[in-house]
Amino acid sequence: MGWTTINHTCGHETREQLYGKMADRDRKASAMGQSPCLTCRAEAGRAAGLTGTDKQIAWAHDVMTGVMGSLTVDDVASGAEQAARAVAAERGPEAARKIAAKAMTGYGDDPAEAMLAAGSSILEAITDASWWIEHRHDAGVEAGRMIVAQAASTTE
Repeated sequence: MGWTTINHTCGHETREQLYGKMADRDRKASAMGQSPCLTCRAEAGRAAGLTGTDKQIAWAHDVMTGVMGSLTVDDVASGAEQAARAVAAERGPEAARKIAAKAMTGYGDDPAEAMLAAGSSILEAITDASWWIEHRHDAGVEAGRMIVAQAASTTE
């Protein structure tokens, strides 16, 4: 255990208590210095509209940036397919087809591009830092589910 001064990329300096062997602490300190400090990361998250504690916002902003940069049609389509199956079981296949068509309205003619655009649009509206942390591994799939749920709530 030891206190280490970290010089972050934002120019701020923080003092952190690191644990483990000296080589591990040095490696961790070096990695921590490759990013902005917690305060600057939280400010970036707040600027993006995230809400929560400073630690949540900083973490969620990192998660959100990563998810939005790597969002795939396959992830969004997987979630939409799961939700559509649930709607079909509840309301029937014809209702599921209508809901799927409505979900993609306004996002273009190419189904893949429409799915990705709809997923991005849904995710960009989420400002709760805890949601991003909880869904850091399945945000794309969750976006697909939300697309169908949103369309289902406004379709009879």
